[in-house]
Amino acid sequence: MEIISLQVDDETYPTDGASDLQNGEWVAGGDNLSCTGAIRFLGTNSFPMSGDVVVELVNLTGNSTTDSNGVFNIITQVPDINYYNGFTFGAHLVSSYDVTPAESAQLTIFIDSTAPGIQVNSPLGERVQPNHQNLFNVSIADSVGLPDILAFYWWVESVHDDGDGVPELSEYSYKDLMRQVNTDYFHASFDDTSNSEGQMVSLFIEGTDYAGNAIDGGGHGFEQDLIHFSSLVPSPSNLMSTTLEYSHASVIVPTNPVWLNFSLQDDNLIEDIELVKVDFGQDIEFSWNSDTNEIFTNEIYLYPEQFIMSGDGTTIDIKIQFVASPWFDPVSKYGDITLHVQDSSGTHTFDTGFGWNFNSDIHLSGFTASNSAAINGIILEQNAWVSLGSTLNVSGIISYANSEISPPIECYSAELKSPSGNKYSVGVDEYRVFSGSMIIHSNGIYEVELELMCGDSQIIPSTNSITLRVDENPPTLVANVPSIISANSTELSLQFDISEPDSGLAPGNILLDCSIRQDINTVGDTFAVIAEPIFEGAVSRYRANISTDPFVEGDHLECWMNLVDVAGNPLEGKGSSYAWPIELLVVEQRPDLVSYELGVFPNPPTVGELTLFNVTIANLGQKTDEEFIVSIWVFDEEIGNSTTRFLGGRTTTTVSFEWKMDWVGELEIVIMVDPDNAILEQDETNTWKYEIQVDDEARPSIFESNIVAVTGTTTVLLLATIFALLYLRNRNIGDDYEEWDEDEDEYEDEG
Repeated sequence: MEIISLQVDDETYPTDGASDLQNGEWVAGGDNLSCTGAIRFLGTNSFPMSGDVVVELVNLTGNSTTDSNGVFNIITQVPDINYYNGFTFGAHLVSSYDVTPAESAQLTIFIDSTAPGIQVNSPLGERVQPNHQNLFNVSIADSVGLPDILAFYWWVESVHDDGDGVPELSEYSYKDLMRQVNTDYFHASFDDTSNSEGQMVSLFIEGTDYAGNAIDGGGHGFEQDLIHFSSLVPSPSNLMSTTLEYSHASVIVPTNPVWLNFSLQDDNLIEDIELVKVDFGQDIEFSWNSDTNEIFTNEIYLYPEQFIMSGDGTTIDIKIQFVASPWFDPVSKYGDITLHVQDSSGTHTFDTGFGWNFNSDIHLSGFTASNSAAINGIILEQNAWVSLGSTLNVSGIISYANSEISPPIECYSAELKSPSGNKYSVGVDEYRVFSGSMIIHSNGIYEVELELMCGDSQIIPSTNSITLRVDENPPTLVANVPSIISANSTELSLQFDISEPDSGLAPGNILLDCSIRQDINTVGDTFAVIAEPIFEGAVSRYRANISTDPFVEGDHLECWMNLVDVAGNPLEGKGSSYAWPIELLVVEQRPDLVSYELGVFPNPPTVGELTLFNVTIANLGQKTDEEFIVSIWVFDEEIGNSTTRFLGGRTTTTVSFEWKMDWVGELEIVIMVDPDNAILEQDETNTWKYEIQVDDEARPSIFESNIVAVTGTTTVLLLATIFALLYLRNRNIGDDYEEWDEDEDEYEDEG
């Protein structure tokens, strides 16, 4: 048996208008093929019965049996790969009786599985100006080749739309898309002049290459077409408003952002803006274009940082933030700002009405000087007093004269200069606050010097110096009263004088710290008192009133003060510290009056007779010449009193009383010394009792004594002994006071 015929038809895209394939013909990869033929017994017109023989394709997939007339039909698919050098396939009988010649049942074709590449050249963009011969131009490349004419479909809303704004297939117009001779360019024209602003145009194409690969030219509708765009009817932009916003003063300051804001009115919406230029004059210009959506400058030291363009319908807002560098050095520091806006209707120039002014001058603000040693004082004023060797601290802010913004640290240097000419570096922190310090050695001007290193800035004069006066002498205590404290006193008024002729002392009170010492031990807690000024000057006097428990003889009151003068020099010498205080000794300064002796005349006295009493009063304490009363009592009745005093520094005095005896036997005589406590004494005991014997008649004495001393509690010998001891004690204390007075006089002479 043999295959007497084989016909192959391309069921997908016939390439030459006919479906049957011939040797050497092109087909597209993946096309469906129909392979048909007939089988006969060799040398006869007879054929096998249906189902007796299987026919199978060679190099393609597919097989079949014959019908009742010996005819077979196999459907297969071309490989979806490129065979530019030819692809051979055929059919054969699955039988050992196949004697079909190879050339009669095979076919060689060329396969192209690559679709043509397409690129739209015009129109481009989302908006296109209407034209009666708007050009549609595409580039189509294919390795096999294309026909010279393709199908072009176009839809113009104002012409084709049925009112719903949706391009439907039946609404498109058709025309030929012609090849430009010997090129890959195809073009056609269309008329969309009837479209108004914003109306739409939709375009697509159809066709295949010689192999039958369809061109990806889109379809009908905005989502499937090749391109679509809205019509742009040219309308000029108009400037509506302009503002120039400075961060601080109305001047451009280096590193200080400025906003240029303006609004445009454009009927063609924001997409119509193609180019924006900001002209500052002096050949300085910012330029933005829609192609790159970036803004550029031709002056590297005046540059835009942000460009923001937004649209709300026909209103277009543009904001440009720009900054001047510290090295910006224009020919003139003044100029006007002009806008150039290019849209579909052309380029338009607008005067913003704003001029610009550039100022890069710097100054020093917030200059302060402080001295930690000075009283009350962190901040120093002009001609302030400071202590020698103390530290001067200065601080401030270096900024542009028209702004709180500080220049970059590399644009200036700052140094602290002393009266002697020595300079010290001033540090600057991240906030541009400078600070520096130096040791104070002399009177004079201490100042901060600035030096500029960027651009054409100037230094504006400002407060950058302070004149200081040096006080190298500390305040000293020159006198204090009293020098001693009376024992048993609870109130003390301490007055002292401090010399400070230079910077002086701060006005107001002084705080004293005081303590009481016995020998080397401190009694109680340290306490504080306030000393108020009596008068102030080169020598200032202060007074402190001290209230305590009664002072005890032998105690020492010590007071000291933590005092500095206005310049910061601490007090030196007496009163300056716990180790060198003002020291007052507590001494006993009170007298002590006692009834020392009672003389009776005659002795013994006789009842009914006049008797003379001589009362001797002794002062066992400090001397006094104050008057006091001495009274005599018998049977709780005062029989007499007298006022007396110690004259000429004496320690004894005698008063006399007369009384007629009206009692026989033992009689108690009471002597009261200073009964009204007119004199403050060491011992306020003022009652003394004596017992005498009164006879009923006179009797002689073997001693003829004129004095009889009788006591109710002790013997005359004991009184004499006590008096002697007290006298010696008083004399020793007096000697101590004389030595202390001599030492005090000596100290005052040395002072």
